[in-house]
Amino acid sequence: MAIDDIAERMARMEALMTGMQGEMSAMREAIVRLVRIEEQHAATQDAVRRAFERLDRLDERLDALDETVAGIKGPLMWLAGIAASVVASLVSLFIGARL
Repeated sequence: MAIDDIAERMARMEALMTGMQGEMSAMREAIVRLVRIEEQHAATQDAVRRAFERLDRLDERLDALDETVAGIKGPLMWLAGIAASVVASLVSLFIGARL
């Protein structure tokens, strides 16, 4: 091998290395973007998890309120019946007193 051949081969290797450096730089930037996206995804995933936990707690509260309302309906209906009876009695007394 002559010195010219070695110089030519080294020049080609240098050109290849320069191209590889550019590609590696692009890969590094892509990895940095990917890491940022992954961090954002993790934050979003955490926010969604917290939102669903909050919804679960609200659902439990609604279930408890439904049970409470169901428990109150019976006595309220009973009291409404008594109130209607009292009003009907008072009206009949008032009408009877006028006649």
